[in-house]
Amino acid sequence: MELFVDIFFIIMIFVAFGFYIKHKMSSSFNELHEIQRGYCPKCKESISEEHFKLDKRNGSCGGVSTMIATCGLCGYENAFSVGSSSTCGSGSCKT
Repeated sequence: MELFVDIFFIIMIFVAFGFYIKHKMSSSFNELHEIQRGYCPKCKESISEEHFKLDKRNGSCGGVSTMIATCGLCGYENAFSVGSSSTCGSGSCKT
């Protein structure tokens, strides 16, 4: 009986972790979508160069790029990993 309880708790931990990851991915996607539409996800103000900064850093050839968004009005800051749109394999990407 004790083994059954242990297995049950382990399964519940995996289920809870799965829900956490799903929620985290969903909220990050929504925040990135808001930024792409031109609005800060936290204060909902229109993005302008005066108070909103996007820092894009490219990864290696075929790697993941990092985009850091910072809002000077509300203090929002988040980093997003975005798939690279590199043209690797065509000879134009040099490492």
